[in-house]
Amino acid sequence: MQNELEGLYNMLVSQTDIMKNVDELVEKQIEHELMQFKELGSNYLITLETVNNSDEMLIEVELSDLFTDDYSVLQRLAKDITRQLKDELLLTPRLKLVAKGSLPVQEGKAVRVKDLRKFC
Repeated sequence: MQNELEGLYNMLVSQTDIMKNVDELVEKQIEHELMQFKELGSNYLITLETVNNSDEMLIEVELSDLFTDDYSVLQRLAKDITRQLKDELLLTPRLKLVAKGSLPVQEGKAVRVKDLRKFC
């Protein structure tokens, strides 16, 4: 019985490690795509959550200092960024453009992913 429990534990730990590596890979892909847009700053936050039994992703990204507050320009930028992310990641995240300094800044290594998903 103990060997079965150890095997199950090791399998769960292994699956958790795989998910962590997948999350890190997706985070790096997202960062790469966001940095292609000069209108964006370098600070962003990815929130993963479960909505109606489905995983969803929200990406909040700060605008650069010099960018506009013209709604139509911001709307077009958001559409372009979303399309680029969808083309590269094969998923469509929700995107929220925010003012520079809106997102929390942490000392040391930045925490870029907030995982609020509910697992069974």
